[in-house]
Amino acid sequence: MKKIGVAAPSPDWKTRIAAFRGASTARSAWQLHSTAAAVAGLAVLAHFLLQVHWALTVPVTLGLSGCLVRLFILHHDCGHGSFFRTQRANDAAGTIIGWFVLTPYLAWRHQHAIHHATSGDLARRGTGDIWTMTTKEYANAGFWRRLGYRLARNPFIMCFGGAVLVFVALYRIPLSRIWGYKLDARDTANIILTNIMIAAIWLGLAWLSLLFLFAVYLPALMIAAAVGVCLFYVQHQFERAYWQEHNGWTFEGGAIDGSSYLQLHGILRWMTASIGVHHVHHLAPTIPNYKLAACADAMPEFGARVTRLTVWTALKTFRLKLYDPDTSRLLTMAEYRRRGAATSSLVAAD
Repeated sequence: MKKIGVAAPSPDWKTRIAAFRGASTARSAWQLHSTAAAVAGLAVLAHFLLQVHWALTVPVTLGLSGCLVRLFILHHDCGHGSFFRTQRANDAAGTIIGWFVLTPYLAWRHQHAIHHATSGDLARRGTGDIWTMTTKEYANAGFWRRLGYRLARNPFIMCFGGAVLVFVALYRIPLSRIWGYKLDARDTANIILTNIMIAAIWLGLAWLSLLFLFAVYLPALMIAAAVGVCLFYVQHQFERAYWQEHNGWTFEGGAIDGSSYLQLHGILRWMTASIGVHHVHHLAPTIPNYKLAACADAMPEFGARVTRLTVWTALKTFRLKLYDPDTSRLLTMAEYRRRGAATSSLVAAD
């Protein structure tokens, strides 16, 4: 984990960053169609490999899961209005992609906008984010709440169990308390439409090949969902991640200091559609994914301030559990226990 210096953004950063806004219809269309073609091609390949032996499809399933992660991020860009030039085109593409990545577009778009507007604000946690408790909240919590929190922060339960819970179960339910805001009639209709289309796709695949559905498509979906949860986690859960009480919170702080720069290359960068350049995305979510890296290069003051993660250092962040306001750090449970023991020793000495 590497955090370089502390630099304030220049006064004209909003003007400079605005130059990277605006989608290229041709480039976005190419991204969408090429990714959809890759999904279709891998699905056909898996179908023929299944005629030989299901084990031969394992690498294809992994490749398919990577394409589904990329599709979800294109869906995410549609939700920010950054993928196509018109809202109508973004809404149409986002809705259709959502049928294949188990995500109702309109409700998710609203929930995700809340996440962007509140990221790093301790007073506004709880909608579209990872459950994070402070050390004081954890110390005052009862046994069952502590247990639930520890289980929820377990990386295997969070990434795999959490992915199944959210994408398979919770995203199917048109209730406002599930989404963290009051759904309107259009949101509810979009959730219901998405559920109907998911059922139709799955039934169609089952009719064509039940083995393909259960041995390839559903495992690829679950792997993609787990990768998505992991990505979201490491983008905002690192040692020096920005958290502030509401009165001291700033949008820029939440974006630059509260978002990591996950440095990926090659196929991983393609699969994640450059979403690892997350600090720029949070500063200006209307920048399309294919301009994020260029924007980061053109804004060196942000690069000097953001926390950079590699795949290896990103994996280490899963040990972090609790936010400590006194040190402005996320702590491991071992650090939390040592801190408590040290405090107890000081009290006993007094």
